[in-house]
Amino acid sequence: MSPVSRRLLGIALPAIASNITVPLLGLVDSAIVEQGGHNRLQMLVKERENYIAKVAGTRAFPWRVFALSSGNDAQLADCDM
Repeated sequence: MSPVSRRLLGIALPAIASNITVPLLGLVDSAIVEQGGHNRLQMLVKERENYIAKVAGTRAFPWRVFALSSGNDAQLADCDM
């Protein structure tokens, strides 16, 4: 195989793989969400767990921030956290 063909395959194979996974993601989505909400245009979660991720062992996860404003939502965009 020529170097040009190898380089072309190196570029094409990730794109092919990502295009193959799109229908698989749709299958997984349909298993955990359903249509609902206003005019049935939103996806509603069918079931929930009381955790974000299940991991083996201890991990350091990034901080999560919950911000409140006192009646003026414009204050949220002005936050320096």
